Amino acid sequence: MHDADLLEETDDDIATRSGRSVEPGGGVGWKWIFVAVVVGIVIGVTVLGRSLPTTPQNTPAGHPATAGATVTDPAVLQAELEAVVAANPGDIDARLQLGTIYFNNEEFEKARAQWQAVLDIAPDTVMAHYNMGWYFFDRDAPDCAAGQAEWGKVLELGPNSDEASIIRDHMDQVVAACQANMPTTES
Repeated sequence: MHDADLLEETDDDIATRSGRSVEPGGGVGWKWIFVAVVVGIVIGVTVLGRSLPTTPQNTPAGHPATAGATVTDPAVLQAELEAVVAANPGDIDARLQLGTIYFNNEEFEKARAQWQAVLDIAPDTVMAHYNMGWYFFDRDAPDCAAGQAEWGKVLELGPNSDEASIIRDHMDQVVAACQANMPTTES
């Protein structure tokens, strides 16, 4: 038998040559092949899932080292960023990220202090103005004018930035919500 003949051999031919009977639709047993493939995938995923190491959070170039902190461990990241800022108060990226962590933990004054420190170091930092805008808008007693002023700086300094695009898309809704949440004064 030639190689070309083997390629054209069917399941029926193989079964007939081996002395097995062929039932219609029987073939080699596609159900068993399917089961074998599924079992192989499950075992592969399980084994690979166990053997892969936990990788640290992917950070952009120039970002402060996080010494193995993962996305799921913000407390470790916060402590490491606090240490970076203490050792290097001029680290803008660390201050921006630390401020965001504080803001997400509802430690608003600590967040504001970090972002204000960035603006004291580099007044044209778009991300610091953007974050400060959120600080003023997202308060129990919002300061809509201050939030709009900060976001106005973003539009001025980084008109093509992602933050400016977000502001243009949502400014009206954010300002309306801010004004709706402003405390009222009774005369």
